[in-house]
Amino acid sequence: MTSTPLRRLPFFLLAAALVAALAPASVQAQSPDTTINRVAPAVNITVDGESDGEYLNSQTYMLDEYVAGGGNNEYPEGSESRRDLQGEFQALWTSDTLYYFITAVEDSLEYDTAALGTYGNDDDSYEIYLDGDNSDNTDDGDFFCLYDGSNDFQYIFHDGDETVGYCNRSDQDGPGKSASLNGINYAEVVDSTDGANEDTVFTEVAIPWSTIGVTPAQGDTVGTDVQFNEHDDGDDAREYKIAWADGNDDAAGQPVAMGNAVLADESGFIPVEFAGAPTPSVDGDDVTLAWRTLSETNNAGFFVQHKREGASNWTTASDLVPTKAEGGTASGEIGYRHEVTGLAPGRYQFRIQQQDVDGDLAAGPATKLIEVSGGEEFALKAAHPNPLRAGETAVLDVSGVAHAEDVSATLYNSLGQEVRELSVDGGEITVAPKGLSSGLYFVRLESGENTASQSITLVR
Repeated sequence: MTSTPLRRLPFFLLAAALVAALAPASVQAQSPDTTINRVAPAVNITVDGESDGEYLNSQTYMLDEYVAGGGNNEYPEGSESRRDLQGEFQALWTSDTLYYFITAVEDSLEYDTAALGTYGNDDDSYEIYLDGDNSDNTDDGDFFCLYDGSNDFQYIFHDGDETVGYCNRSDQDGPGKSASLNGINYAEVVDSTDGANEDTVFTEVAIPWSTIGVTPAQGDTVGTDVQFNEHDDGDDAREYKIAWADGNDDAAGQPVAMGNAVLADESGFIPVEFAGAPTPSVDGDDVTLAWRTLSETNNAGFFVQHKREGASNWTTASDLVPTKAEGGTASGEIGYRHEVTGLAPGRYQFRIQQQDVDGDLAAGPATKLIEVSGGEEFALKAAHPNPLRAGETAVLDVSGVAHAEDVSATLYNSLGQEVRELSVDGGEITVAPKGLSSGLYFVRLESGENTASQSITLVR
């Protein structure tokens, strides 16, 4: 730990000089949607735990959700309790890196190795949560860890060390990805002013986008939260934490609990202000997207994009949908619709990408994963010919599966023993009798959660 003169007083210390009870009302409070500005071209950020002006074009957000102590997501009563722990954060981005600058003031910063616990968040520590593609996975009632295994992360920073949360551990029993800490840069500065009876902790974190697994673009939305854990009483568990977005301590396993942040330009300007994610309407293998804009500036139009579950990149599924704003600029609400047809069965996210008159692109917020059933019902048709004789080949028709990589087929004997794997080609499965003895066999088709079986009798 290092002590250094303050380069920048946190907002809430300045406010305390004006009011007896600390009140963060003049700083932008937690909102489900916010912006993270791009780093200005002339600014070079050095990760040293000091804010020397790099974050001047960044908004400040309060950690004003009170969790796991003090009752019901509210600060304890009384100004002394409210001053026991306060925090704020700022964030910026470049094409390579996502930056956080976090400030906390607490009555006593003490790092207790005995209280560190398995994941580091039972002691005084920071947590940063990220849902890189804003997939917003939510609780299905069966399991807490709903990280998508690709872009969802919980990072914990404690006394110069970094670790990851339970749902990012390789030994946990959920679908989370074992997160890499390679390339993450972290610096902490602690100021313990004599006579102040409190410590101010400045933490700066640089997280490469390559670690998160996404390629950022202006207008993209990421899920995020910043939290600080408080541990004072000497036992082996934290007393409580403060957070920006998650008031129920769910973000450690459920990305939907994170706040949403739109990547903006250096000034925070976004060419098109969307009213939210598009609203999808599914009809078989067709999806109609409806979206609204609240304002448009120099807008040429929109592209509809989708991304199938597990895919890395977005697919553009439309030609340019022209803007309805006269001259590309409007300050009032405008509605749009577009239909995407012929989708393969699966789960998809959808978003609208905006193109301005200069050709620059910016994406709006994405939907949650939407189930698309496809134009045909999943089915495995009866084999023909059946019975099957030497010199013949049985054919079983498959429907409701668009891609061979999404399906598997296996041949079993009457004892339930696997005999061979079969190929699905052109919507058909073929079974040749070579190497098989007479008897009853079963073909089992699997695609995701769907299964189907048909029997074949081989006669020699």
